[in-house]
Amino acid sequence: MKKVEYNNITYVIGENAQDNWNILDIYKKENDKYIWFHLNSFSSAYVIMCTTINDIDKSQINDYLYYGAELCKNNTKYKNLKNLKIIYTTLKKLSKTDTIGEVIISGKNNIITI
Repeated sequence: MKKVEYNNITYVIGENAQDNWNILDIYKKENDKYIWFHLNSFSSAYVIMCTTINDIDKSQINDYLYYGAELCKNNTKYKNLKNLKIIYTTLKKLSKTDTIGEVIISGKNNIITI
């Protein structure tokens, strides 16, 4: 796992499928309202923003979400594509499948296009 700090917010980046699951387990126990980022149509690293939407000043929410989405995009082989869609949602909406690194999202998720 890699960690990146941005304006006093920690972002955690998975480095492979098993690492993605490991960070999901760790941070979901810590706070299931943390924000998770993933490419919409491709495999990618998980990026977890270690704060909740409610803990961020409303005027800065989009900045932090965009940064998390950029981290997700830049840590994939698709980083040079334009208009790439990044999903984000809270950790509590994620459930593991039988395939390592794969999750199912329950309920609504959001998309940022970068």
